[in-house]
Amino acid sequence: NFEHYGFRLLGAFEIRKELVGTQIAGVTIADAETQRDFIRDNDVDIAILSINRDHAQQVAEELIDCGIKSIWNFTDADVDPGNKMLLSKAFAKGLLARVYAEKPIRDWEKVIQYCNEIEGMGFKLEDNYDDLWGYDDNDAFRNSKESIFEVQWSRSSGNWVYMMYHRNAYNPDDSYSWAKWTTPSRDIIAAYEAEGDEVRKNTSIVWDTCGWSNYYPSDNYAFAHKVRTNASSIIVMRLAEIYLLHAEALACTGKLADAMQYVNRVRARVGLANVSTPSSEGEAIDLILKERRLELAFEGFRFFDLARHDRIIDVHNSAELAKDSYWQRRTPLDENTILLPIPTTALENNSSLEQNLGY
Repeated sequence: NFEHYGFRLLGAFEIRKELVGTQIAGVTIADAETQRDFIRDNDVDIAILSINRDHAQQVAEELIDCGIKSIWNFTDADVDPGNKMLLSKAFAKGLLARVYAEKPIRDWEKVIQYCNEIEGMGFKLEDNYDDLWGYDDNDAFRNSKESIFEVQWSRSSGNWVYMMYHRNAYNPDDSYSWAKWTTPSRDIIAAYEAEGDEVRKNTSIVWDTCGWSNYYPSDNYAFAHKVRTNASSIIVMRLAEIYLLHAEALACTGKLADAMQYVNRVRARVGLANVSTPSSEGEAIDLILKERRLELAFEGFRFFDLARHDRIIDVHNSAELAKDSYWQRRTPLDENTILLPIPTTALENNSSLEQNLGY
């Protein structure tokens, strides 16, 4: 039941003529020769590969040539392991590690298991942290040895995420006439400076002039800097995140010294000194959450990291509220407002649902 998991099955294709015209999951199987036109006409993003391993690589390449952005590989062949836009076993195990870290089905031993399995698959930390989001005159860098899964783009059919962050280095004036939605806070800048973490600060944040002054003076405005071009990949999972998730699971199972070994691997890459083994689980989690904040800034993890350890309200509400004339008011959060409202359509379609309190 693909729709149960948020996927809509649009088409199915076969080279075996005897199966053409039969159905799977309510979809009529078509001749494989028609799949290119079907993908183009129906704006298909993801393909499921379930064929003989001898043909897996060839078909995967044909699908990518048709415009498919991700492939869900159900063959027993590794399809171009260097292409980090393919949905791999490593990515699946990483998703399982993330899921088992969350409260509803939390199992730290399974987190440790899946992290160990991923770490045995040949991924390495990129030598230069900045190269993860780098580019040259021709194209953006992609498929690093650290990346586990990334959504990739080309200069001709690029992403729009750079518009939310800063500029497109290949066309600097494009969409640079309005205030950006993802602006670094003074707190994250101060956290980098307190740690002496110049490498990750300079990779994650850049200062520029602009035509607005919502949060900083227009002649020295701070911008997020991890999507630098319209061809830059959106890195969804990488080894440093897995290392720090592994550290979190180890800390939560009492293995504090082992946890710090993973933290220190990540810190060593950017030239920071090792941290000592903390004296308690709480202190260890403090260290790990700080490290995740600095390592994974602007990659979409911070809110959920705090949620796992019931720290959203304390961290949000304890932030300083007025440092200068550009400082924006912050509305305090409570147990109700940390939750989003359930959409009206969902309530109308399921009478068993009740709206979250406060909405």
